[in-house]
Amino acid sequence: MLKSLYIKNYALLEEEKIEFSEGLNIITGETGAGKSIILGALSLILGERVKPESIRSGKDFAIVEAEFVDGSDRILIRREINGKSNNKISINKRTVTLVELKKFSSYLIDSHTQHEQHTLLNPENHINSVDEFGDLNSLVQRTKYSFQKIAELRQKLIRIKAKQADFQQKKELYHYQFEELMNAELFLNEDEQIEKELRLLQNAIKIKKMTFAICNHLFESENSIFEQLQLQSKAMSELGTFVEEVNKYSADIESALTSISETSHFLSKISENVEFNDERFESLQERQIILDSLKKKYKTDLNGLLEKIAKLQTELELELSFEKEFKETVKQYEIEKSNYSTLASKLSESRRKLVSKIEFMVTKVLARIGMEKSQFKILVNRYENPKGIAEIDGVKFLSKESGIDEVEFYISTNIGENLKPLAKIASGGEISRIMLALKTVIAKASLTPTLVFDEVDLGISGKIALAVGKTLANLGKKHQVICITHLPQIAAQGENHFAVRKEVIGKRTFTKVSMLNEKERIYEIAKLISGSKITETSLELSKSLLSDG
Repeated sequence: MLKSLYIKNYALLEEEKIEFSEGLNIITGETGAGKSIILGALSLILGERVKPESIRSGKDFAIVEAEFVDGSDRILIRREINGKSNNKISINKRTVTLVELKKFSSYLIDSHTQHEQHTLLNPENHINSVDEFGDLNSLVQRTKYSFQKIAELRQKLIRIKAKQADFQQKKELYHYQFEELMNAELFLNEDEQIEKELRLLQNAIKIKKMTFAICNHLFESENSIFEQLQLQSKAMSELGTFVEEVNKYSADIESALTSISETSHFLSKISENVEFNDERFESLQERQIILDSLKKKYKTDLNGLLEKIAKLQTELELELSFEKEFKETVKQYEIEKSNYSTLASKLSESRRKLVSKIEFMVTKVLARIGMEKSQFKILVNRYENPKGIAEIDGVKFLSKESGIDEVEFYISTNIGENLKPLAKIASGGEISRIMLALKTVIAKASLTPTLVFDEVDLGISGKIALAVGKTLANLGKKHQVICITHLPQIAAQGENHFAVRKEVIGKRTFTKVSMLNEKERIYEIAKLISGSKITETSLELSKSLLSDG
């Protein structure tokens, strides 16, 4: 339950801590006193978005903090608002997102305001009430997940089809390019090797002359460098017999002789291998033209052409991949459709079993709150649709995330009147009571510990108001109930009573909240009976209502 609500610098509330109790907690106050501010603060705990202008004038920040208790467990939800984007939300000092807060707090508080009445009139929300009563959330979520998965698989099939269509348009081009490049029999660095060989062939005569001349001077001719160096090597060896240090330099001359010999041999081999060959030269030129043509056509170098071949091969292999992926996805799609059909059928049957029980219980509560002549009916329909996802006994039905059911509440509030959709009821008082009856019935099956009611007394008075008050008090036996009311009959049923008042201190306006003692309650309820002018009669009536509460 909600143990306390701490509010600081929020609207007209400077700093207040409201300590709630179990059972029915009543909040009263004159119009404009600030009761809606408390609801606004509670809405922040429920995950509603904050408005920067809700920070009290002249202050830089606002704080709303709610403490919940469940046995020995304590939960602290805190929101800090500073008018900027870095507002803070925490649960037990752990920072959370607004979405996380909204989901978490929905298990702690169920709020029923005038906005909720309008929500209740919308037939699209009626199915949620039935599901909540039957605690069908797990089955509803599984059905919703299955529906979403089917939608995802359908989109996947569309994407695969689009890829296949795109591939078919390019398939012929891919095949042509792949065959053209494969037939060219390209290999890495081929263009560089051709360029190198062409350069050798073009300069074959020059190369032969140069290698012959170099070899001749180095090694072959009479008086060659090799021959001269050999003579000097012998002289150095002889000198070494007299000057020992010379010997180490003799080794260098021997090394030079070896290098000259090897170089001469290498150049001789080049000279032997280099021959100008017209056919080879023309063949290499033709090959070079082919390579240059392909490079120009595909706007890339030889490496790029080789990469293009690999890419085209991958693209062409995708055709088989598309077919395989499509078949696998179709299989998954059919399996999930079958799963959805099973879940939706089970969910539909569960709802239909609940309907008569809800109708009976709501009608019973309506009778207690002055609508004993009312008939309440829940229609659960399913509509055939040849394109529907769910198929049950060979029949396809219109399908949604919530299943195959269309649920709508019907009511007749007078004998002899036909049942009509709940949305067509004009009386605000009737709407308030029907909402209370529905919420009372649903709450009995709900585990939500705290229920908040506002405007539940709209359009009612007298005995009906008293009956509504007693219904709220009974609801308070199993749940903590917080109710804002203007009616003394309802206020008198509370176990805990708070008064909201507006004060002007200096040049500032403040909203104050105080918990009333027994004597103060008598006066507060008397004010609800006779207005600001309290009479002896209103005081007696107040005491009478409290003694009956």
